[in-house]
Amino acid sequence: MARIPLTKIRRIVVVAVVAVLVSQGCGAGEPKFNAEGFLEEVNAGGAGLALGEPLESVRENVTSYELNFKDPGEIAGTTAPAAAHGGGTLQVTANSEAAAAEFERCEGAVSLVCFRAANVVFYFGEELAPAELARLAGALRQLAGE
Repeated sequence: MARIPLTKIRRIVVVAVVAVLVSQGCGAGEPKFNAEGFLEEVNAGGAGLALGEPLESVRENVTSYELNFKDPGEIAGTTAPAAAHGGGTLQVTANSEAAAAEFERCEGAVSLVCFRAANVVFYFGEELAPAELARLAGALRQLAGE
């Protein structure tokens, strides 16, 4: 399966993340997710993510989890074969300001593709298949209410 170059992925992802951030606003009206609640919301939009085991975190007020893509057969409306993928990380922070700081830190890593919605940041290595990226972008746009 063809891979999308990291620079192109970053441009596509920025559009999706900005859409979520703008639509969610900031401050008191912004939702606050736990890991399960966030996955429920993005999976309702077709992201196809599965929460893994909790990870040890050295950051205060940040809870981290393994994050993987479900096999396409487990996702309604998909028939593509499963892509090999090493998984990612989901971080739940205390608030949107902490998430913004985590997102900025993540974006500084050359080999990560980073996403943020409200108080959640999640990221994957640079080898996202086009189908995975499309599912994530679509789910984030749906979460944003587009």
